[in-house]
Amino acid sequence: MRDSTVSRPLSPVQQLAQEIEKSAGTLDEYSEPPLRPFPTGKLPRIMRDMVRETSKASLTPECLAAINVIGAVSASIGAGYLINSGGDRTTSANLFILGIAQSGTGKGQAFSRIFKPFRDAEQQHNDRWRNHGHPKAESEINLIDEQIKEVKKEVKKQESQAEFNLLRDKLTKLQRRRDELSLELEKSPSFSVADVTREKLALSLSNQPGEALASLSPEARGVLSVLAGRYSSTGSSDEDIYLSSYSRESILIDRISRPATHLHNPTLSILWLIQPDAAARFGEKIEMVDSGLLPRFLLANTHAELEDEPEFPHKIDNSIADQWASLITGLLTNVRAKGDQPDHIPTARGVYNLMRDFTNQGRHQGRKNGDKADIAPFVARWGENCWRLVLVIHAGKYGPKAHRHPVSEETASSAIVIMQWFITEQITFLGEQRRLRRKTRMKKLAEILRDAGGDKTLRTLKKDNGFEPGEVKKIASQFSHCIRVEKIKTKGRPSEVAILQQNSNRQ
Repeated sequence: MRDSTVSRPLSPVQQLAQEIEKSAGTLDEYSEPPLRPFPTGKLPRIMRDMVRETSKASLTPECLAAINVIGAVSASIGAGYLINSGGDRTTSANLFILGIAQSGTGKGQAFSRIFKPFRDAEQQHNDRWRNHGHPKAESEINLIDEQIKEVKKEVKKQESQAEFNLLRDKLTKLQRRRDELSLELEKSPSFSVADVTREKLALSLSNQPGEALASLSPEARGVLSVLAGRYSSTGSSDEDIYLSSYSRESILIDRISRPATHLHNPTLSILWLIQPDAAARFGEKIEMVDSGLLPRFLLANTHAELEDEPEFPHKIDNSIADQWASLITGLLTNVRAKGDQPDHIPTARGVYNLMRDFTNQGRHQGRKNGDKADIAPFVARWGENCWRLVLVIHAGKYGPKAHRHPVSEETASSAIVIMQWFITEQITFLGEQRRLRRKTRMKKLAEILRDAGGDKTLRTLKKDNGFEPGEVKKIASQFSHCIRVEKIKTKGRPSEVAILQQNSNRQ
């Protein structure tokens, strides 16, 4: 008799996941996977060409060049593009990226080559401010100071209350304008920052179109130090403004003896390159996980090595460099600069279906009994970051005209493959922390079982001790020499029981 069960066809997301799984091989959930190359071919042509050329010129892996290229496009978009990611929800292109590479392996060279057009445009903008905007503001302040002096003299002469009130109002307006100009002089016109305090970051964001800024550093050890509260009088960390600037949520930043900075939709893009030891310390800070900051990052250990100098060093092809510069300057000039009135990128229904399947697949793994439940805060961001990658890839393909083209299913599929690569990197980075957390939970479970006489039902462990059955079974699987789970016959239905191994003779 033929089996009547009809196998359902795999969804596009499942097909992609299957393809990736085959290329990665079978891995233990905590094991170090074989180095898997970045899927450069999934990037648009200009981004793809720049990755490959930079990799050859800087003697670095393509993945190191790729995270720089993705970060540069994200930073150049700012708040200028938004994409509808379901219902009335919109998503921006700002990504948080943390790349890991040893010192001396070429990460600075790759960064410099890729961000050259961004830095050149930023320098030109700063020069215009220094030569025109700044002197103009200072001159106006000087004129206002003279006007204030004259008004104060007039006030002393007045005997009429009505005239006094008019002069007081005039003085108030002059002082208000002076304060506005003084604040403008404090603000940086730059498109990017590095190791700044939360107060300075808030002020810099407030001066940008759409409150959009980039935090960029080819050596981010100092940035992480500031983030951890090096310059804070209380020693507290500064992640609140980073959290708000990822999600574009309103935040009020108080400043001592100065007016508070109120940000409405701050939009921060981050690309930080860091050495492995500093990255490990950052990952070990539990407050960075609990606050939700670290889970927002796309993490990548580039495994860059010291490479031999070639006989004939590679030079980036001029036409590719020119096309890359045109893409970045075009986005800065025509998209980022219009961040106060962003363009909305249209999407086809098929794109939403692909992204929904991908997002839900991750959420299933992050639920209480899922195989990624212990890193649920990270899993929760996979879908959102993938939407951001969709927008970055789409902008990399069409540049300043991206809003005239709907996002294709091909672009969404490419973003999913790239996001899967980042997920593998993230899980690998978290491997040691996951082992330690699971071991800590095992010890706690063992103590509970010991206090209970050596065993306890999974139902009771959930009710009294907050251990989900799925977690108990994972602990028993990983630490089988300490704990096992058995089904025990009772008067009613069989119960699953967690048992300490020294009590394994229970009948």
